[in-house]
Amino acid sequence: MSIDAKSESKPYSPGRFVMFIILLVTGTLLARQRLENQRNAAREKQNNPPPVLREPDDPLARWDFQDGPVLEMVPDPTPFADELFAKAQASTGEAISSLYAAVPNVAKAGVVIGDTNRTLRSVQEDYREYRLRERAAYERLTQDPPEARLAGLAFLTKYLAFAAGTDDAPSGRELLDLADVAQAAGSTDPLLRAYIARIRYQFQNRDPVGLEAALGEALPALLDSEYPRIALVNVRSWLHQHALNSNGKSSRWPALAIAIAAWLHQDSSDPALRSALHEHLRELWNRAVPTDRGLLIALLLQREGIDPWLLSLYAGLYEADLDSDRRHRGNTGNKAWEEFTVNERAVQLLMRAWLLDPTLPQPATSMIQLAATQQRDTRAARRILQSMQSNPKPGDWFQAAINAQFDEVRAYESYASLLESAGLAEDTQRLARALVETGRFDTQLPALAVDLLRRRKTLLDKDDARTTAERFLELRELFRMRNPEASLPSDGPLQRAQLALLLELVGLTSEAVAEAQLAGLDAPWEEAGTFSDSRRLLRLKLALAADIGPDRIADFSRRVNMSLGGAPGVDLDQLQQDAEELESLTRPDNVWGRRYLTNVLATIRFQQALNEGKWIDLPLSEPFDGWEILVAQRPPLHGPSSWMVRECTLGQGRLLGSFSPPLEIEARPRVLNADDGPFQAGFRWEQPVAHSGLTGRHILSWKLAPTRRSKERQEPAHTLCELSVSKGQQTHGWSKSLEQQPQSMTIRLWPAFVEVAADTVWFEAEHLVTGAPGEFLAVDQFLRSPPAPGEAAANWEAPFESIRIRRMSLAPPPSAREPLDIREAYWERRLQADRRDGIARLKLAEVRLKQHRVEDALALLDEADADPGPMVGSNGLRGKAAYLQRRYQDALDLLQKADADGTDPMIYAIQGEIHAAAPGIERNLEFAEWHCRMANCPEGKGASAVVHAAKGDFARARELNREAVAATDGAQRAEYVRRQALYDADQAFQLPE
Repeated sequence: MSIDAKSESKPYSPGRFVMFIILLVTGTLLARQRLENQRNAAREKQNNPPPVLREPDDPLARWDFQDGPVLEMVPDPTPFADELFAKAQASTGEAISSLYAAVPNVAKAGVVIGDTNRTLRSVQEDYREYRLRERAAYERLTQDPPEARLAGLAFLTKYLAFAAGTDDAPSGRELLDLADVAQAAGSTDPLLRAYIARIRYQFQNRDPVGLEAALGEALPALLDSEYPRIALVNVRSWLHQHALNSNGKSSRWPALAIAIAAWLHQDSSDPALRSALHEHLRELWNRAVPTDRGLLIALLLQREGIDPWLLSLYAGLYEADLDSDRRHRGNTGNKAWEEFTVNERAVQLLMRAWLLDPTLPQPATSMIQLAATQQRDTRAARRILQSMQSNPKPGDWFQAAINAQFDEVRAYESYASLLESAGLAEDTQRLARALVETGRFDTQLPALAVDLLRRRKTLLDKDDARTTAERFLELRELFRMRNPEASLPSDGPLQRAQLALLLELVGLTSEAVAEAQLAGLDAPWEEAGTFSDSRRLLRLKLALAADIGPDRIADFSRRVNMSLGGAPGVDLDQLQQDAEELESLTRPDNVWGRRYLTNVLATIRFQQALNEGKWIDLPLSEPFDGWEILVAQRPPLHGPSSWMVRECTLGQGRLLGSFSPPLEIEARPRVLNADDGPFQAGFRWEQPVAHSGLTGRHILSWKLAPTRRSKERQEPAHTLCELSVSKGQQTHGWSKSLEQQPQSMTIRLWPAFVEVAADTVWFEAEHLVTGAPGEFLAVDQFLRSPPAPGEAAANWEAPFESIRIRRMSLAPPPSAREPLDIREAYWERRLQADRRDGIARLKLAEVRLKQHRVEDALALLDEADADPGPMVGSNGLRGKAAYLQRRYQDALDLLQKADADGTDPMIYAIQGEIHAAAPGIERNLEFAEWHCRMANCPEGKGASAVVHAAKGDFARARELNREAVAATDGAQRAEYVRRQALYDADQAFQLPE
């Protein structure tokens, strides 16, 4: 056998084996890579679908075949980035380039708007004239028989007037009758069938299935017809709007967007049609979601020949939508919101649209709305107005529009809203005066002026508002004399009610009563007035005036307001006699008038009882007429010394109002069981916001004292109570809230301490901050039931058994900034007057500690242990006493317990000093510095100085200690003066052993 034969007989050779392994590994790797690429491609396609839209399964969502290829060129509309504009500009040429072209120098120098006479009525007429093209096309194209053609023309004429909203617009019943006549005559025209189906859905059957079937039959015929494109847009929009599910809406929008683009491409070349096209397009735009708007904008930008005014306006609106969406999804905080400015790109596009046609209000209105939606406070609104002060300004358009008597109410409402948000009351009043001076009482402009003046935030000058109101009455009568047959929008019940409220507010009571009589008791007063008190008061005055006369009731009402306003010289006895005399003159069937006088008499008796210091029981279940008149008071006539009581049942509690005299409120909770869960009684200080009618939290300070201890535990009953005080954060227990003024407060009681009997718990307003008119104090209570596993605690009502109130003779407590001797004298007098006054005992002990009279302070605290009283806060005082006695570890233990009772800045200051400079306590400067940051008081400055000196920063220590010296007095100030000498010598402070 040869060598070659031997070699061929071997099944494998080493070289072939190695090559086989290499090929196998390579093939495996390539297969895996191919599979991975396929998976990545599928994942990418799923996460980022291509912009090319596939044919939907829904046959009614099929778009016009002539416009189908356009979708392949549509870029991704989200986000609406610069690339989209670049692509659109490259593909459409001059039509889109005009958006970014330089504005002519004449326009840059300023816009002069003449008397365009483009009132809202003229806009509606222009829109109807535009829509009448469909009637002409029907007359030219329809295959209906002559009789059906005449009926169809009659229906279309009325339908287009209805769509335009003109004065001669027919009713729904009339349109249905005309539709029946047209169909009975044998009309089969697709345009008529579509519009009749829509009318029947709107005014007859509300059947979306039938509407979709009728529109689906008319759609193919309209696609193949020569009817104006707006007809196809209408059918597409109704199919989209009334789709049976959300998937149908999303699948039908592309066809609608293409129809809109084709429609605008056909009709927007005529600038005279801008307003009419915008009126129709605005409704479609508002109904679309942001993603749909992006697709529409992308299509419009790729169409040639579309009006640059429309492109600029809606591109700016879309930019504003995206900017708002980014902000809301960004989870930004208040600071980030304040730093946001107006979307400059949106403003630029809207400004360009305005410059292209300054006779139309939409761009300027949109700029105002854009600014108003992005402002968060007064400073932000002012900043927005300043950023829009380029030449020309949107305000120029509004003044010119007033001169031109343009009556687009929504435009002026947007402008007034921004002015009001910016706190520019004078500008708002100026706008209201200008609207009245137009004399256009056949429009809504004067009624808008009344509404602007009625808002409290705009009433900067009541004399000016009164002059404007008188001018309103004068010009209205003049307009009636010249137009005796005219129907005035300001004569409606709601408008008359608003005018009556304004007249009453500025002191024209007789005119207000006369206007309210014309409005009637059934007028929508809730909508006319922001506050229910205005509604009730005016209704009662109106009813009373029917028997007594407006002049006498005006004088009587003025004196009642003065008595409630705390004005001097008001004789309550004489006022009571006058009320009784007026009551005798009122007819028995005059229910509202008699109820008004009943409430006045009850109010006078209530005030007399308060002045005498008597207890007044507040009924919790039955109605009490004596409170209703107090709901009805307007702002005080004589400054902030007024008080008012407001009645409203809230969980069978009562709403009490702002008082200048201190009050004592005693509440008796019902008997509770130990299994009821924690009992919570709360006080809230609230104020309806004048501009929007919403309710916001405001400030008030209270104190709490249980009247007795638990029978089961021989310990002070302070564990019964928790007082939560919120000013930026939630704290618990007794807090120094007398000067700090918390934003909200809640008193919590635990049923383990009130299960034996109905313990009396009294709440005393030590220094009730007088609130603005409309503010009130809500007395509320409920039980918080124990939560089930995985569930939140549920609340259910737990009414009081009784609540009573009386006026206190004690003067308001002194501020913490007052000298120690003044505070000492006040709390001593108070404690001598009532030895059960635990608050006075605690406050006096606090003063004693500031005087470094430790033994006297501890004696007061020991007395507090022996008597029932509000013991929340005693741990903090005992901790301060231990600190002064140099028992630093005991002081830390007590102060840590006090920290659970509530935020007292002094306890943090003392803990900071102990951790930084106390002998026998491990030094922890980081922990000490944290406590000093929490101590927002003069003692906190002194403690921070100790920490900085311990760190070697004597310059900062000297600065902080000087601030503490300036803010304290007595023994505490002497201590800080001694420390200042150490810091001046660059020596650290050490607490004595």
